[in-house]
Amino acid sequence: MSAAPREQLQELHRLLAGTFLDYLTKTPQDECTASMLEVIRSFLRDNGITK
Repeated sequence: MSAAPREQLQELHRLLAGTFLDYLTKTPQDECTASMLEVIRSFLRDNGITK
């Protein structure tokens, strides 16, 4: 398997960062009781990145 070109990695990073920012900013305030680690784990799970 060959490594992804730098441009593809930068685009993936941009998309993941943008999606994560949307996830954090659009979560209702009353649901923001989880620690940052829990929010990150939930984001990764909800987006099919981890199980």
